[in-house]
Formats: sequence, C-alpha cells, structure tokens
Amino acid sequence: MSDSTLAALTAATASTGGLFYGTQGGADRKFTLTSAGAALAEAANAAAQITALGLGTIATQAASAVAITGGTITGLTQLTLTAAGITNTFTSLATTPTAGFSLINSTAAAAGAQQVSPSLVFTGQGWKTTATAASQQVDFRLYGLPVQGAAAPTGRLTLGAQVNGGGFTDLLAFNSAAGSSSVASIGDSSLSGGIGFFNSSLTLFSFGSLVAYVNNARFELENSTPLAFSSSSAVNNATVFLHLDASAVLAQRNSTNAQEFRCYNTYTSSTSHEFGKLEWASNVFRVGTEKGSGGGTARALALVTDDTNRINIGASGELGFFGATAIAKPTVSGSRALPEQALADLLTELANLGLITDSTTV
Repeated sequence: MSDSTLAALTAATASTGGLFYGTQGGADRKFTLTSAGAALAEAANAAAQITALGLGTIATQAASAVAITGGTITGLTQLTLTAAGITNTFTSLATTPTAGFSLINSTAAAAGAQQVSPSLVFTGQGWKTTATAASQQVDFRLYGLPVQGAAAPTGRLTLGAQVNGGGFTDLLAFNSAAGSSSVASIGDSSLSGGIGFFNSSLTLFSFGSLVAYVNNARFELENSTPLAFSSSSAVNNATVFLHLDASAVLAQRNSTNAQEFRCYNTYTSSTSHEFGKLEWASNVFRVGTEKGSGGGTARALALVTDDTNRINIGASGELGFFGATAIAKPTVSGSRALPEQALADLLTELANLGLITDSTTV
C-alpha cells in the first residue's frame, strides 16, 4: 500500500464514512460508503441482503415458475408465453362484468384517422394433402375497429382469418350502432358479400343483392328479389321462382319452362292425394283437379263469383251452368218428322244444363 494511502488511512476518522482500495497500477482509491451500502454490507445473510435492497418475493422465484400477485407490469413491448399460458382467477364477481384481459390502443383518433385496437390472434398449424403436402399456418384475428361518426363514433368487433399468410379476410362482425345499423354480419363486414343480422324491426339479413326484412310483423323481400325453391342440394338448381312483376303483382316464372301451381285438398303421399291446379301444358293453360295414382278421389270443379257457383264441372266431366247441378252430356230425342217433340226435349235438356229457363207452354 502506498505512503499516500497510509497517510489517508491515518487521517481518516469515523465521520469520513469511506472505504479505500488499491488498483493493479498502484493508484489508490476511496469511495464513500452510504447508509444503504453499509446496510447491505452488514447484512447477516442473503435473505437479509434482499430485505436491505427492498426486493420483493419475485427476486427469489425460479425463472420457470414466477408468480405475480397484484401490482402492474408496464413498459413491455412484447410478451411471449409458452406451454401453460395465462390464467387469471377472480372471485365474487357476481353479475358485474369485470375486465380480465385488456388490449388497449391509447393513441387518440383524428378526423379520418381512427385508431384500431390491438388484435387477439389465434394461430394453429394445418396439413394440406395436395402436392406438395405440407404444414401451413392458420390464423384467426379478433379486433375492434372504430367507425367515425357525427355525434359519436361507433365500433365493429371483427373476426377474420387467413391461411398460410395469404392475408386476412373478415368473416364475422358485430356492430355497436343502434337503429337501422347492422347488429352482426357474416361473410363480409361491409355486407357486400355476406349475411347480416340487423335491428329486429328492420333488415333481417342481406346477402349480395338479396335483402330481406322483418317489418311490422311480416317477412319482406326487397325490390325484385325472387324467392326460389329447389328439390336438389346443388347450387343454382332452383326450378320454381316467385317474382314481384310489378306493384301488387306476384308471378311464378322460370324462363321458358312451363309452370304449375297446386293447392291440395288432401295429401297422404306423393302418390295418394287430391289437388286443384293451374298449369301450362303443351302451350295450353289449364285449370282443373287431379288425384294421385295410388289414392285420392277425383273432385269436381266450380267457377265461382260472390261465393256462389256459376259453372259446375263434375269429377267425370259433367257440366252445369248458372249454378245448375252438373249433369252428363244430354241426349235429345224425338222425331224430326215431329219437330215439336224434339224441340220440347231439347228445351228440357238445355234447362237441365242451366243454360235456359224453360217457360214454354204446351
């Protein structure tokens, strides 16, 4: 130790509160020993030193098993979790919603510049079998998108997906707006190519140009959208279409395909039934009744006005006019040599058909 160091040690008193040390080059140094440093140096063991440093229990936990109870962690730019993930346990919440996990974008929005929320992304790996077979990443993304508004902004919670990094497509969206705005949409958040479920007093769903409503307790289709029916599960295979041809005009049409409308009296099966029909067949418009090939009864037909039969057609082709009971085709008898007798018979049969009222006298 140098003479200068010995001199300094000789001159040191308890009030100087310092420590001396030498360096390899022979220079001697002194530093001031603070009360905190003294407490650390005087600690009896490691536990006492942790207490002297003011460290909590996290300082003694293994890196593979860290428990954080209470408090706040700030300043993280990225948190990566493996294996067990995150468990956040609450007690006695009752029916009060409580934030258990929050993703927040605190940057203020500006006109035309909304601030989207951070996304919650779910990622898995899927296998494709076509050449070249490989594993591909499948991602689902959930995020909140603010929408600029006049009195207040609205928002849309959107779920999207992408495969193999091909870019996210929105699949499902829930909207915060009330009134005429949509509650949810499926397929496309802009509703240009999906189905949307809206305020129950207005639009029920929208799919492309098809828009349907529940309005005043009735189901409505917008504009000229047809209602189509198909007997096959194949796409674009409908054969019956109901159209709105004009205001208060309902039409059943399908290009050049002849159409038929049936109203059933009974239906047991596809071969046992009774129905009335309006149809085009071989370019002839027909009105009639029909029974099934395996059951049912041939039924009569009547043309009615004011709920009164005017022309009756029997099940076997009988006819009755002006409300007369339908009868079979009449036969006029009598001798042409004695025309009075034939005329009388003709008048009787015409009266039976209901075509005339026979008021003649003998």
